[in-house]
Amino acid sequence: MFYEFLNCPFFNWQKLSIHITKQLICRVEKHSCKSEKLPFRCLIADDTDLPKSGRCFELLRRIYSHVTHSFNYGFKGLFLGYHDGKSFFGLDFSLHGEKGKDKEKPFGLTKKQAKKRYTGKRPGKSFGQQRINDYFKTKTDMLIEMISLMISAGIKFDCLLTDSRFKNYELIRFIATRKTGCFFLGMVKNGNTIYHYKGKELTFSGILKVLKHSRKAGYSKMLNCKFYEAEVELKGFQIKLYFCKTTKKSKLLTTNTKLTFEEAFEIYATRWTIEVFFGNANNFYGLENVNPENLRLKSPLQQSV
Repeated sequence: MFYEFLNCPFFNWQKLSIHITKQLICRVEKHSCKSEKLPFRCLIADDTDLPKSGRCFELLRRIYSHVTHSFNYGFKGLFLGYHDGKSFFGLDFSLHGEKGKDKEKPFGLTKKQAKKRYTGKRPGKSFGQQRINDYFKTKTDMLIEMISLMISAGIKFDCLLTDSRFKNYELIRFIATRKTGCFFLGMVKNGNTIYHYKGKELTFSGILKVLKHSRKAGYSKMLNCKFYEAEVELKGFQIKLYFCKTTKKSKLLTTNTKLTFEEAFEIYATRWTIEVFFGNANNFYGLENVNPENLRLKSPLQQSV
């Protein structure tokens, strides 16, 4: 009877998980030392590989690992966490996949392998079916839905931290237009995105050339490096870019133009806590080995770092 309840597709496990995590966050804040300076409360988003050794999992697909630079079979998991300066809490997650461009081998599987995959049957309006529908959404769209859910649940945060894989204008616009006063801070890769800087339309490389020519570089004693700052406009939004030697392939971008370079770098450094969370979840709770259909039920998302 207990396991039938756990596997019931009509129960909103996502809402329950968020409610429990919110209570934990409130208890931690209540017992925190009031004399300490309150740090930035950050939402941290990142994805991770969930490889599987079998070929019969539902919606299994061929995935590319950015860590090992190789292909494997499994899922991509999008996770959203909360960091208050000391502790990390897992808030929400979703699984994602794509059919791929090869019509003869959808999901990277042969027809024989695809036939052996498990196919679950769930009522169309059930919460279980909603999770299946989330599988085919883009990570950016799903992340915006997650953040909206956190705001409606009353979880307060000051900024959103992401890596370069989540830099997206729609995500920046969504955060910048919130009335809660939160801001976006993340890494962005060198690309062809056009920014308006001092009346000119320039890319990252163009802006950096202008900054180097002006010779207005700053120096950080804390990080022991030279850096450049530039306030630019992106499709009507004022943002700030940071350039330094420690981020040659990527640059820091934020919608909070009042942040100094050292403040932005120090806040962004807390994004590593979600990597620690992934490591602890894999080592202690077997996150990679959990059945995807019951992932929310068997993998505790509350982890103190």
